[in-house]
Amino acid sequence: MHGCLLVLMLLACSCQAFNYMGTAFTYHALKGSDTRTVVRYKVAFQECGNVTVVDCPLDNCTIDVVSVKRVDENSGVWCQDEVTVHVDIPDNFTLNLDGLKWINVTNNVTDVLAVTRADVRIRSDTGRPNMSPLATMIPLYRVPSNCYFQSRMPIFDPDGDYVDCYLVKSDSNSDIPIIVHGCFLKFLPDYNKNNNISLEGMYAVQVVMEDSPLQDLTLTDAAGNEKFIYKYEPISEVPVQFVLKVDPPVESCQEGKYLPLFLDPTPNDGDHQYAFVNQTLEINIYASAEESTITQLLFSGPAGVTKESLGDGRFVLAWTPTPEDSGLRQAICFVVEATKNDTIFQSQMRCVIVAVDHLLMVLDAKFLSRSFHTLLDIKEIALPRLKKELVDRGLPPDITLRVVDFKEFDDKLIP
Repeated sequence: MHGCLLVLMLLACSCQAFNYMGTAFTYHALKGSDTRTVVRYKVAFQECGNVTVVDCPLDNCTIDVVSVKRVDENSGVWCQDEVTVHVDIPDNFTLNLDGLKWINVTNNVTDVLAVTRADVRIRSDTGRPNMSPLATMIPLYRVPSNCYFQSRMPIFDPDGDYVDCYLVKSDSNSDIPIIVHGCFLKFLPDYNKNNNISLEGMYAVQVVMEDSPLQDLTLTDAAGNEKFIYKYEPISEVPVQFVLKVDPPVESCQEGKYLPLFLDPTPNDGDHQYAFVNQTLEINIYASAEESTITQLLFSGPAGVTKESLGDGRFVLAWTPTPEDSGLRQAICFVVEATKNDTIFQSQMRCVIVAVDHLLMVLDAKFLSRSFHTLLDIKEIALPRLKKELVDRGLPPDITLRVVDFKEFDDKLIP
């Protein structure tokens, strides 16, 4: 009872929140239910304790709050929570996150409106309900005003769709020094250079991610009604919103000088990691800077991820998936900050995609090859046939088969 009262108090105080700093949505059908969809969204404010709940603008669905959990906090700067809700509607619906106010930003955006258009009808190509692209974002992303930067947003789609990103069209976006092309964020230090206008300040960035199939397909609702979707026709969309902070110029834009540089064993941007239910996945991160001091790691991802500083620019992100995470994909994005003389420098953002499986299966198989290219035959002939057989027997089509023979072969991944 006390937990319910706490959630209600948090929701009640959110109506007058004037310090909003962004959101990111994902959704998928609830396992074992024909009518419910799980919607998870990050929401960030300058202070902790502000949480808001989405609504159905068409009043055609019911929303139940399942949990509100902390993701990460940059003390005195931003605080991000993950809200999980169940939406009771079988097919497709629209959700709005509104009634809030942005923090004071240079591009004069005030009212918050983040729209999710979800579709969980059954796809003819996969035989499963449609799922959203993965989306998450650091609430405050920093860049020096004299440095060009490019960062890729998480663009993995569990259905194998093409994902496109674009800025929300509004008058205020005409004054923002960033462009979005193919889900790449690009900061333009020469923006308005001819007009001698300073770029320093904070900007509200509002992005929409759309998923579109790579082939024609049909979507079937619970009543058996079908809708034909053409190749590259958008199925659904989710919002990604954050604050871009343009800092004063830095003496050198070279990574590793003032701006932190990622080093091994930090995962590459876009890498896929594999995790298993009730087993802890650790992501090791190492960053260095010659002229500044590494201070902290900031991240955005599923609730339950923890971070630890090992000193000397080394950090560890750890996550233990629960049974509710089985079969899902999660995006984890992170940056490292450094300081010199109270000036903050931020690394470029890196994102990894974590695939959660319920079980790790080991198959002991023998393969007879009559050629001199045994490993090639296994990779090109045997494994595709084995994968098809496993999928036909009910395993998901995105399973990964790994061939391990410690006597002869290196590990080989067959997607």
